[in-house]
Amino acid sequence: MSRLRLIGTSTPVAPASGKVELYVASSDKKLRTIDSTGLVRVLAAVGEGNFFLKQIDVLTNTALTTYSVPSDARALYVECIGGGGAGGASAASGATTVALGGGGGGGAYSAKLLTSNLNPGSTLAVVVGAGAPLSGGAGSAGTDTSFKDSTGTIVCLAKGGGGGGAGSPAATPPIIMGVAGVGGAASSGTGDYKLDGGAGGWGWAFTTGNGLTGSGGGSPGGAMVNPTGGGINIAGTTGKNYGGGGVGGGAAAGSGSTSGGAGAGGMIRVTVFT
Repeated sequence: MSRLRLIGTSTPVAPASGKVELYVASSDKKLRTIDSTGLVRVLAAVGEGNFFLKQIDVLTNTALTTYSVPSDARALYVECIGGGGAGGASAASGATTVALGGGGGGGAYSAKLLTSNLNPGSTLAVVVGAGAPLSGGAGSAGTDTSFKDSTGTIVCLAKGGGGGGAGSPAATPPIIMGVAGVGGAASSGTGDYKLDGGAGGWGWAFTTGNGLTGSGGGSPGGAMVNPTGGGINIAGTTGKNYGGGGVGGGAAAGSGSTSGGAGAGGMIRVTVFT
């Protein structure tokens, strides 16, 4: 998640890996971002003189369809995280076989500075991406998160993470079983600054009684620490907020099927300036 900092003319220290920080240089009143590599991007001038941080709104309800713009807003910094993909389930195994599902991919991250087409006092259309539900087969993808301006144009879009592959029974470990879900693609998103979601982990069988299901992929704007893969005969767990992918399910030799974990829901964060 980005942080806000008001500084002088110097550039702040680069944030932790996978993070992006938003700051304002008092010398020219321009918003900038700096990522973990030290790359600085100038977003836009917000206006002459002082401007102030009014509030930060975090939207996580997937049933939400609109955002109310404060009547005195001059700029919005919008951050979107796509929903996480579900982990793949494992099929029932025979006496000498195992099945291990792949982890779901994490949702992508996009950010946009909006200084026009705000229409203060109005409502703007939003979609908060849902995490994919727990799976009984191959995991499904999380849904996209988006934010529109007052003209109805999508100005910020973050893609959902892909689902993990189901684990089919196999009798010849070591072997890769469940395919890893892909992270949400930054290239398919919309915004001034975009990052890919993390890929899920592969389901691995080491022996017929030992292995790991695929871990869930992280989101660069939310959970960066992926849930670890589960063991044999364990249902997949839900991804971490926000936008984390679900963990794959695992079935030991001679056991029934287990479900893959659900993906975590996405998020919209709106930083309001007056």
